[in-house]
Amino acid sequence: MADNKENSDVPQMEMCQGPTGFIFIFLTMVTVYVMFNMELRLMLAEKLGIVLYPLIGFNGNYPIITIFLGALLLISVTTSVRHFQTDWIDMARNQKRTKAINKDLRKAKMGGDSKKEREITDYQQKMMATQQNMMFGNLKTMISTLLIVIIIFTWIWGDFITRLTVPILSTPWDTSMEMMKTRMCCSIIPFPKWMIVYMLISVPLGLVIQHTFKMYSFKKRLDEAYYTESKTLKEDLVTLSSSIDALSEKVSFSMESNRNRLSSAKQKYEMGETASALKEVELLKSELDDTERALSVSKKKLRDLAVELKDAKVMGLNIKELRKKYARAKDQIDNGHFKDGIDIIKAIRKSLGNQKAVFKRAKSVSKDIKADLFDMKGSGTADLEEELKRVDKMIGEGEYQEALTLSRKIKSQMAGNKT
Repeated sequence: MADNKENSDVPQMEMCQGPTGFIFIFLTMVTVYVMFNMELRLMLAEKLGIVLYPLIGFNGNYPIITIFLGALLLISVTTSVRHFQTDWIDMARNQKRTKAINKDLRKAKMGGDSKKEREITDYQQKMMATQQNMMFGNLKTMISTLLIVIIIFTWIWGDFITRLTVPILSTPWDTSMEMMKTRMCCSIIPFPKWMIVYMLISVPLGLVIQHTFKMYSFKKRLDEAYYTESKTLKEDLVTLSSSIDALSEKVSFSMESNRNRLSSAKQKYEMGETASALKEVELLKSELDDTERALSVSKKKLRDLAVELKDAKVMGLNIKELRKKYARAKDQIDNGHFKDGIDIIKAIRKSLGNQKAVFKRAKSVSKDIKADLFDMKGSGTADLEEELKRVDKMIGEGEYQEALTLSRKIKSQMAGNKT
């Protein structure tokens, strides 16, 4: 619990630290002071009236237009500040995430999954810092615009309306509505009647201005994303062309189909079909990467096999047939049939391993026989020596299994002669 409390206090502490925190606290104190000090409010409204009355006052002849323009000014300033201080995309992302988490939490509770419920609750506690940061961000925006709202409102009723000779408006529901009265339809409302007119003007006006700002910002971000995407796509097209040329030099099979697909992607890009071109480029890039990877792996296996065959030749193995298979595997790989080439390489390695094992056993038995024959010299070993020569010949020709069988037969005969 103590840890959670410390985490929840982080946004408040951060908000009050540094120059931004000092400005926020100072602005809050000024706003509260102006809000509860009538004389100061009227003085600020009077100073603002020096600028606004000549511009939108119209000498009190068109109060509806003045209220409309005042609302337009107020809504434009407050909406601009709020819009440029708020990351709407991040806010929408957090709202969607919160909605999904709450939905999962309800499912976990209904399903009686206490483990998942604890996990979601822990995740919600981790998100509290982000949510509080958003809340304090909105609070900063509200405080920074509240002072402007107070001063403009005070100018409308404390300076502009008081200058009117007859503070009366003609509205569809009341042709002679007294602007400062609070009684309406046999009841008392908590604010002057002119504020009803202001709200009827400002609410739809605020929605329109905010929607316009959002459309502008979103369009700007989309244009930036489109520009970045187009730039990346253009670079990818050049890179792919170079990759195809480089790959065509390493392999024997034709890359014409890939070049045709690249040409099609370029045409789509030039025609403005960026999404379709990007999809084609990504697919082609993935296939080329797979080809490059498969080629690299296959070539490495070929190199390793070549070393093994060379070592086998040094050992004295007959690798003529294996070299033919090696050449076939190389042709398969050069023609783009990587799987078939690797399968042949695996078969060669398996065969080579078996041959090495039989070769070693045959050589070992042959060596033992030679040693025994040396000990039996002059005891009718001529026929056995001839047979042993046949064994050596078989080994030289790669007939290892036959050589091993014959060696064992000779050894058996030698054992019979000794007895």
